[in-house]
Amino acid sequence: MFGSAGISQAEPNPVTLTSLTNYVFRQAPERLAEQSIIDTADAYAERAKTWFAEPASLNLFHYNDAIGSSNGLQEWETSISAPIWLSGEQRRQQNWAQELSNQLPYYQQKHRLQAAGQVRQHIWTVVHAAARVRQTEIRRDNAAGLFETVKAQAEKGYLATTDKLIAEQHRMAAQNDHLQAQAELTQAINQYYYLTAQRQLPDNVVESLPSSLKITVDHPLLAELSQQITILHSEMASTSLTAKQNPNLSLGIKRERGSGSEPFNNSLGLGISLPIGQTNYAKASVAEVGRKLANIEVARQSLKRRLESSLLHQRDTLSALRDKQQRLQAQFSLSETYQHKQQKSFDLGQIDLRTLLLVEAEHNATRNQLQMTQIEINQTIAQINQTLGIMP
Repeated sequence: MFGSAGISQAEPNPVTLTSLTNYVFRQAPERLAEQSIIDTADAYAERAKTWFAEPASLNLFHYNDAIGSSNGLQEWETSISAPIWLSGEQRRQQNWAQELSNQLPYYQQKHRLQAAGQVRQHIWTVVHAAARVRQTEIRRDNAAGLFETVKAQAEKGYLATTDKLIAEQHRMAAQNDHLQAQAELTQAINQYYYLTAQRQLPDNVVESLPSSLKITVDHPLLAELSQQITILHSEMASTSLTAKQNPNLSLGIKRERGSGSEPFNNSLGLGISLPIGQTNYAKASVAEVGRKLANIEVARQSLKRRLESSLLHQRDTLSALRDKQQRLQAQFSLSETYQHKQQKSFDLGQIDLRTLLLVEAEHNATRNQLQMTQIEINQTIAQINQTLGIMP
């Protein structure tokens, strides 16, 4: 596609927008956090499977009257205390763990879309630079041909020596522009290579507009925030119970005697402690989750508004570019006809070289604008797809 610009086209595997996006996504630093998402979900899931709400504890007590009456009183008590789940607490913990696990694909889609945006941006930077190289290459070749013609005419005495100097200056300026364009293309290709490990562009970089141009809830960026909201709702439901103290079930044995002359008496004990008045103690934890939930909801609504604003701007830009393209096409047709006539006038000696160069400069500028406008139209379509959250 851009062979004249020095971009290789001979690759064993086809390069597509999809393959480039997949590569950039695989290299994304954000993927390092994926395992932590999995580990967090697994940890909460394992906790929800436990028999008790908190770790059980082993208790051992011993009492005697060695520093008191010294009658030989002894008392040994051993028990196991286990906090038991509140009604619905374990199920809410399981739901929370499941929502944490569901977060991973949304997280991946978000960063895959960001990778697609980077690929699109670098591709169109290269396309712009390559088009600029082609345009300056044509101008350079035309300037070189004109210089040779003027030089020959000047040597025969048909044109003044100053015309030869003007033509040479024009040729050198065209060469400098071409060298500058090549340098910019090299920089663009190097950045593209750094991102994608490719020096070849896809055979087709032109995208098409979808039938619907609306920001939907399925947008990867919005969907990821929506999943965070779902997680926080589950966390709030779980926190409303986990922030409370759990009932404590105790089971133990007691061995005691009143004096040294008495035999030990063994007994089995079962007890339960029920905390009361916990509502106010749990409110702070629930309110903190609610604050996080409100912040995420604000972020989601703000992001949706920014996406809609960007989409509106891009649609207006696309419409303006298409109108501009139609005007430039008409202008280019007139400019081409006028340039041919002025070239004939110059050949007949009816106009001087400066006039011809001005006409050619205007004609080239119109042609270049027309080419760049088409590129900008295609780039704007790609930007619209990016804003809509459409993957390549």
